[in-house]
Amino acid sequence: NMGSIDRRLKTELGSLPSPEPRPAHVDETAALCLKAYRARRRMSRLSVTGLIAGQLRFVAAPIWAAQAAAVLCMCLVLRLAMRSEDFAADAPALLGMFSVFVAMSALPFYGRSRKYKMRELESSTRLSSRRLLLAKLSAVGAGDAACLTALSLTGGLAGAANAALGLVVLPFLLACTGMLLILEHSGEEHGLHAALGFGFGLAAALWIFRTELGELCAELGTAPAAAVCAAVLAALALECRQLLRQLPARDMQQALSY
Repeated sequence: NMGSIDRRLKTELGSLPSPEPRPAHVDETAALCLKAYRARRRMSRLSVTGLIAGQLRFVAAPIWAAQAAAVLCMCLVLRLAMRSEDFAADAPALLGMFSVFVAMSALPFYGRSRKYKMRELESSTRLSSRRLLLAKLSAVGAGDAACLTALSLTGGLAGAANAALGLVVLPFLLACTGMLLILEHSGEEHGLHAALGFGFGLAAALWIFRTELGELCAELGTAPAAAVCAAVLAALALECRQLLRQLPARDMQQALSY
């Protein structure tokens, strides 16, 4: 039967003497192995800047496309509003509202990894979660800077530094800081809705108090506006730093990803 044949084969093969390799063949094999090893592709450590630049190819395209579409619509609305007689009175509120909407453009990308079941795949790679999030934040920030510049130029604020800081930069920083605080300190399921509510509430407040906003912007100098923006920017930077430092521990509890 098959069992006895198998045992006989094993016995016969086991009784045969093992062939001795020839020294010349051993030396030739070792030389070929050494040649292949030396011809291998050398691996080098990837810097943080290089990793971010590489990740931007994957994460930047959809973010920048959404931001470009949003800023085009906003610029079109501004151009149409310029034909109105009340544009001079409503322009500060419109620019502030649009700055808030630019900050809100990143919210559709919040939780995409969890939504499309990609958190496990991202966690299984050798890619640092901190650096991946930093790449995403860099993509969002670069797009936001371009959007704010376009709004300032469209709104005629190219030569007015205090107006650009007070009407465009400050509302944007306030919206970013508030939404990041909400997303960081609330549950993921309710945090997105709360951040949306905060953004729309801030935009509504800018429109309701548009008269006071215009008067404040006219009285506010460049130095005070820059100081207030710098203070809010520092608070935003601290929140981003805390987010990057706490990410590994929070990854095990909930998915927080733009």
